[in-house]
Amino acid sequence: MPILDEKKDVILSILEKLRAINPQIGQYDKSILNEDSTYAVKLTNGRIDLPAELVHDYEQSTSFVTEEQLKAAASRFKSAQPVKNYPAATATLLQTEAPRSYFNEVSTKGSGTSGLKKLLILTVIIVLGLAGYFIYTKTDKEKKEITIKDNKEEIRNNINSYVTAETNNYKYSELGGIYGLVITIRNNTDYLLENVKVEITYIKANGDVWRNKETDFEMLSPHSIGTITVADTDRGVKVQCRIISIKSTALGL
Repeated sequence: MPILDEKKDVILSILEKLRAINPQIGQYDKSILNEDSTYAVKLTNGRIDLPAELVHDYEQSTSFVTEEQLKAAASRFKSAQPVKNYPAATATLLQTEAPRSYFNEVSTKGSGTSGLKKLLILTVIIVLGLAGYFIYTKTDKEKKEITIKDNKEEIRNNINSYVTAETNNYKYSELGGIYGLVITIRNNTDYLLENVKVEITYIKANGDVWRNKETDFEMLSPHSIGTITVADTDRGVKVQCRIISIKSTALGL
């Protein structure tokens, strides 16, 4: 069941941050936590969907939320009265109101040649303007699709720069034993990662490998951080970790 107005104070604080990025974002009206783990926030001038993970991280500490995450969230704003990006000529045409006297003339003369000619010219101008708008929209869409495709390819080719694994300052015994180990995964892409598999290597005091262990991180949202606490061991004095596989439908991995 959706939950109404949960974490309202946290969402209000986030909206203040987002408003600094996009001043068009309106004031809070109400919010619902959907079953897909997003907060659907109704605003005075539209709506915005906030990932539940963003709200949770922000509630824990504002330092957990990066500027990139805030920008991504601000881009989710949908105005109740969207402004279409018409080409300048088309926008001017559609916003121009024909003089009232002209319509009076058409009405008075009925099917008069002059009135019909003017009406035909106006219709042709509107049709040409709309055709120009649709061509512009199609071209712009194609450019965006090419940009997204190039961006995904660049990420795939340099995935280790965008998705990283690291350990915390864990404790260890010189006689052997690793305690309080936490593995952190950072997803610095714009895409969902369904699975990230990490290999943890425990190293003994003499430098030999004691054992290798694999652990999985599931459903990492774009520009998010995931952590897993690893069970303590009674062997090893050092730990190394590395990503051995990534699954992401959006990235084609």
